[in-house]
This record gives sequence, C-alpha cells and structure tokens, in this order.
Amino acid sequence: MEVLTCNNITKKVGKKIIIDDISLSLKTGEVIGLIGPNGAGKTSLMKLLVGLYYIDEGCISSLDNDQKLDFPNYIKNIGAIIENPMFYPKLTGKQCLNYYSIIRDINNNRIKEVSDLTGINSILNQQVKTYSLGNKQRLGIAQALLVDPQLLILDEPFNGLDPDGILELRNIILKQKEKNKTILISSHTLPELEQICDRFIFLKTGKIIEELENKDFENTNFSIIDIDPKDFTNVEKLLESQCTYPFEIDDTRIIFKGVEQEYILDLIFWLKNKNVNVINFENKKETLQDYYEKIILGGKK
Repeated sequence: MEVLTCNNITKKVGKKIIIDDISLSLKTGEVIGLIGPNGAGKTSLMKLLVGLYYIDEGCISSLDNDQKLDFPNYIKNIGAIIENPMFYPKLTGKQCLNYYSIIRDINNNRIKEVSDLTGINSILNQQVKTYSLGNKQRLGIAQALLVDPQLLILDEPFNGLDPDGILELRNIILKQKEKNKTILISSHTLPELEQICDRFIFLKTGKIIEELENKDFENTNFSIIDIDPKDFTNVEKLLESQCTYPFEIDDTRIIFKGVEQEYILDLIFWLKNKNVNVINFENKKETLQDYYEKIILGGKK
C-alpha cells in the first residue's frame, strides 16, 4: 500500500525552481534514502511533504488524504524532524514533549514510550538549553515518534550523534520498519543508509535523476586490473580481440563488472603471455558511495 504519493510537484522561490516536477510514491514498511549533494532540494522536498512549504504545482496525498484539501487528516499520520530540531530552550525535554502532545492531540502516555525508545529518560527533566547536539537530536526523534506515525520523515538524523547514538538510531528505524512503518531519510552518511534502506532516491538540482533498490547492489562486484603504464598503449586492442565481456578503461586500469574471478585470472595469465605487466588485481563490491560518485559527481571524488 502507498503511504504517500507525489504527482508532478513543483516549487518555486521567486523565479528559481527548487523542486522540479517530482513524482514519487512511498510504500508501507519500506525505508527510503533521499540522497543528493547540498542544494539538491532534499530539505525543500521534505518541507513540501510536511506542509512547511506550499506546492505551486501538482498534488501530494497520504493514505488517500489530499494535503491541500484535508491537511489535518493528511498530517496526522506523519512525524518528522526537518533540519535541526528546535525547542524552547528554557523548557525541559518533558515539557517540550508535553507541549507537542497537546497541540497534536496525543495521549501523553506516549511520552514515556518514545523516551524509552530514544534513550532520553535520564535527561527529560533537564532544560533543553543544557542538551548536547546529540541529545537534541534524540529529543527531536522522540517528538517525531509521538504521533506513532505511519510515515516518519527524518532530515539528517545522524547529525551530532556519536557511534553509539548512530547505532541506537539505526535500531529505532529498524524497529519502526518491523512495525510496518515507512521511513524517509535524508542523509550524507551513505554507508549508514546502505545498511538500513530498501531503496534510494537520488536528487540533483531539484529533480529525481535515479531510483535504485538496495538489492541491486547484490550483483555489483567488479574486478580491477592495474597495468604498467608503459605497457598500456596496446592493451585496449588486445582486450577487444580477446574479451567476451564488456570492460571499462580508467587511466591504466581495466574494470570488469559481474565477471567470474576464474575468467579474470585466465585473462591476467593471457595478458602476461602477451608481455603486459600486470601490477595489481583486486575484487571489489560497488558501494552506495561509489554509485553516488558515479551518477552525481560523474565519477569524480
């Protein structure tokens, strides 16, 4: 079932288009990573999804509730932290959560549940101005979970968290997934997204340029053969006459994707017999970082 759908949404600031004709759907029980460089439109898109920005064109709906026509029912199933969580600094964490439970008409029994889940019980009675960045982030996640949302939207949730905090947040997200909740996460922490996300949406200059499922990485092993530069001149012609698999040339490297190692080893032996000096050989698995660099940065690190 689709928890949220966007149809051809566009947002302009002055004459500048910051979200450009985006359509997407988020399904029940999946974790989706929203990925892109700074300025790609990730936060702007999330602000549109929670109603902090008004869409200029298109429509957004959640569980059959149209955002423009019925915002109260649209937003009641959505919890979010957008950019840095903001709270009244002189209130305690508990008072902040009480405040949010009142304005969103939530039973305050949920405060204990989300405090236990996010590990902030020991600091609940302290003023927020005394909180570290990581603890403010935990309080923000607790606030987002108050409504027991069907869709959880998290903008850079790993900011300020130490390794233990990152592990705790990962477990929180996976527990929500086990409850068949949907989580949309924007983050530059790509190795973490690779561990927890089912699919990825790549954004650049306000447009979706690629969507990819995590399982697509399962068969992306590649082999790299490094050739001595002085022997490299005729290597491409030799390979074209011998290879039955496609390959890429990167400087003095030959790259094969998804090819069995036995074939690669036979090829290296054949190259040596052709007096080609093979300096190094390695097998690697393509990572989300590799893929990001390829489609967003054009292969440049």
